[in-house]
Amino acid sequence: MVTQKQDYNNVPVAYCKTCLSLAVVEVNLSSSVATDDTIPKICYCSKCSNTEVEEAHITEWEEKYEQRFGKKFLDEDNK
Repeated sequence: MVTQKQDYNNVPVAYCKTCLSLAVVEVNLSSSVATDDTIPKICYCSKCSNTEVEEAHITEWEEKYEQRFGKKFLDEDNK
């Protein structure tokens, strides 16, 4: 099944609270006795190693990125 663009854009993105990177990694700390519901997880930024990760709608994240860096993450001229 193909996901429609408008549906895909409504999925929240995880981003680093410190550097606003979208390069967030989730690691499952599995155990031989844990079930899927009880497997502890940790998320961290692969750019700066921060563990403070937040989620937002992609447009909210884009606004934060532009405010911080003074430019859009995806510049229209690069398409």
